[in-house]
Amino acid sequence: MNNSGHRFIGLRQWVLSHTLLAFPLFYLGWAYLFWAPVLLSEESVWTFPNLLWFLIGGASPLLLAQVSQD
Repeated sequence: MNNSGHRFIGLRQWVLSHTLLAFPLFYLGWAYLFWAPVLLSEESVWTFPNLLWFLIGGASPLLLAQVSQD
């Protein structure tokens, strides 16, 4: 198995052993990933592309909760 496969297995084991920390880390990482373009742009949050990124980032806890229930 290659190195990236070992990292993925290690990440999975860490997530399974630290479930209390994994959920907030993933949903905050998702949120900041989508909020970064909004924060770095010089336009208002209420302009079209920024509003879309803002809403997708804000929905991260709901989306991750749905994914984690399966």
